[in-house]
Amino acid sequence: ALDGDADGLTFYRTIAEHWCEKLAPDGFVAVEVGIGQAEDVAALFAAKGLENTAIFRYISNMLMKNYNGLLFHSSAISYNGNAYLFTAKSGTGKSTHTRLLSEYTNGLVKHINDDKPFVRYIESDGKFYVYGNPWQGKHGLGENVKVPLKAVCLLNRGEVNKIEKINALDCIYEIMKQTVKPTDEDGVNALMDTLSLLVSSVDFYKLYFNKKLAYMI
Repeated sequence: ALDGDADGLTFYRTIAEHWCEKLAPDGFVAVEVGIGQAEDVAALFAAKGLENTAIFRYISNMLMKNYNGLLFHSSAISYNGNAYLFTAKSGTGKSTHTRLLSEYTNGLVKHINDDKPFVRYIESDGKFYVYGNPWQGKHGLGENVKVPLKAVCLLNRGEVNKIEKINALDCIYEIMKQTVKPTDEDGVNALMDTLSLLVSSVDFYKLYFNKKLAYMI
């Protein structure tokens, strides 16, 4: 730890190169950095698909408590002026689905944010919007845009390809797992208020798919 070569980053490079790929899904790496090193260290880990989540979580919590918003772990796309969220646990195939949708529509489907979009209720408009941000996941797909939210789709692997409309209240726990969890009472109350608005304002669907993804062809 006393000799990191000329730029002092040797050990961070080693960690980024050999340990990031060993992380469990939704795992994280925490490192201590010296004064003036934060930007360079963050860049090393970003090159391996990791992002600076400390700042991201702070922004997410402020959005939740003060602006009727939340993080929604999903791949967010826009089509015909509306936003659609495809959400599931990591590794299910969110990015694969939205990437194929973009390919099969010749680019008419565009990525707002491929991993961690912000969702916010604008009271004066009476609707939710999806926002792009710099934390776009390992594929780096997204734009700096604001698009009205039309629907949320929960992905599930199944024997046949099908989609069905659902009552969001029946899967509220599954929805809650896709956002940052507050640790204080005010944050919890704010989250529940926003989720209550969300499930009553937006259509929710479950999409079941097999490996052939035939419904896209």
